[in-house]
Amino acid sequence: WSHAIKVKVPVNWDYLLVDPADVGTITKDGVTHQFEVATVDLGADGTIILEGFTDVTETAVNTATGAPALGVVDQVIVLSGTTDFAILDSVLLRSQDNGPGEYVGAGNPDPTVWPGSVLRRSANGTNYTIYTGVPSSRAFSYGRLDAVLGDGDSEVWDRVNTPKIWMTFGTLASDTEDNVLNGANTLLIGAPGRWEVVNFVNGTLNADGSYTIDTLIRGALGSEQYSSQHVQGDRVIVADVNTLVRVSVDLADLNLTFFHKAITIGSTVSGTIKEQKLELISQKPRAPKHVTGSISANDWNLTAVRRTRLGGEWQDLSGFVQLGEESESYEWEIPIPGGTRLLTSLTPAVTYTSAQQNTDFGGDQTTLTWTTYQMSASVGRGFGTTVTVVGA
Repeated sequence: WSHAIKVKVPVNWDYLLVDPADVGTITKDGVTHQFEVATVDLGADGTIILEGFTDVTETAVNTATGAPALGVVDQVIVLSGTTDFAILDSVLLRSQDNGPGEYVGAGNPDPTVWPGSVLRRSANGTNYTIYTGVPSSRAFSYGRLDAVLGDGDSEVWDRVNTPKIWMTFGTLASDTEDNVLNGANTLLIGAPGRWEVVNFVNGTLNADGSYTIDTLIRGALGSEQYSSQHVQGDRVIVADVNTLVRVSVDLADLNLTFFHKAITIGSTVSGTIKEQKLELISQKPRAPKHVTGSISANDWNLTAVRRTRLGGEWQDLSGFVQLGEESESYEWEIPIPGGTRLLTSLTPAVTYTSAQQNTDFGGDQTTLTWTTYQMSASVGRGFGTTVTVVGA
């Protein structure tokens, strides 16, 4: 069409996820026009400003302050300071969230007077664009660990650790072991680059206002590599898909560092700027299990059992686990004097030949150490499992 009329339209937060190049309609003086969004910005009063072009061919510039079809109404904005937020580049919480992306949580210790927030992202710390928004109805529940959470085995109930948690906002409640095994009471505990998924059965409110949780599932959803990395004061975030927002990102941004800030609706001032590398943890294959090896005619036969990020529930009793990746491949990294020997395979099995051992070590090996990785076509290596095996 002819971009003859340029229009600025203030709209409410129902239009938060509108992007440049989106096309819709607006109504002016009883006439409906096609409208192409050029830019999306935040007004000083907290409204979202859509700027774009209509399909009419006049030359005047229309700077109308509203459009009946978009339902803009007067708003009373109540400010409550800066927004607390977390950019959660974590393991995948649900199969339907698959794809390059991150979870975002935002809120305030008193969400009853928190009107929501716009989060902005920048690649250089200067030029920010809207990343996502979180309305007040999706304020997340969050807190901090009182002390260091000890390591735990991801394959059995952790009935030893009983961490104490101070909730900044939200509560914790008990549930049955069966419900917890099915995903109830899920927490993200840690910090960027080391979010462990922990489920708990009992959440007990203490006299001092803190909570104690016990009977834990550790390293859930493939996060077991982080269970030994906790420190005092780690963040605790309730992994509620009704409050956390999943934001899609460009795969080309993998391993780039971004700056994030949150602006409370009605304010032009942001709080802390958080700098974080995009690792796309959710797209990394899980660490293989049952990694082992044996010797036959001086060759080492290395094997593993793959896991899946997607749909791993045992629903049809078939024992088949879907691949969850575009293709299947593995890397087997063996430390050798002066470097590493890298083997590759299309199945979770590979042979480290006697000839290769003699090249690498000067002789056949009776004990071998290696790390096995499942590969992703989009992000490369998944999480690895390292073992040392005495041959038999």
